[in-house]
Amino acid sequence: METLQTLANKSRELLNDQLNSFDSNNGKAGIFISITALFIPIVFSIFEKFANSFYWIILFFIPIILDLIGIYYLIKAMYPKKIFHGINFSEFDNLVNKNIEDVYLFEIGINRDSFNDNSKILAEQNKQLKSGLNYIFLSAIFLTIIFFLNLTINNFTKMADNTQQNSNSNNTTGNTNSSNNGNSGRQIPSTNSGQRSTIEKGGNSGDLLKK
Repeated sequence: METLQTLANKSRELLNDQLNSFDSNNGKAGIFISITALFIPIVFSIFEKFANSFYWIILFFIPIILDLIGIYYLIKAMYPKKIFHGINFSEFDNLVNKNIEDVYLFEIGINRDSFNDNSKILAEQNKQLKSGLNYIFLSAIFLTIIFFLNLTINNFTKMADNTQQNSNSNNTTGNTNSSNNGNSGRQIPSTNSGQRSTIEKGGNSGDLLKK
């Protein structure tokens, strides 16, 4: 009799531990959904950094999609599930007239079968919770890589633009200095006919004396 009582008590403990696992998974899923709900507005707050290119926009939405998939699995993990929890109250009327040994045996069988059937549901819930967390972590890693990649490319682009501007500025300054140096020498200006003296050539000296 003591053996049956011990097994009945142990089966209750194992079944209660299993039910606590369900509650724990629901709590974890709810916490991660709350954290992830704050992640999406933060992502959109830096959207303007990616809005300058169509390809960056496409890459930007990949982590958001991954994050939404993760939330979907977490919600599935929290979705109400039919689980077994010991003897049904409707069985009490049938057990009241049985001896204690039969009652213990029946309870042990009920708890064992409940535990086995719940194990499949718990395994599926654990799988959904794990999948949701994997998608969320993958989303965060992907967004971090995109952000730093975009930041690095923008910095290199700005550095290249500044270098080009400095080069153009130096070339303009050099051309100006060359032009100034070339104009610093003396130049002979062009003149008009009124500024020049004239003499007449031709004829003989006699004609000039007669005049």
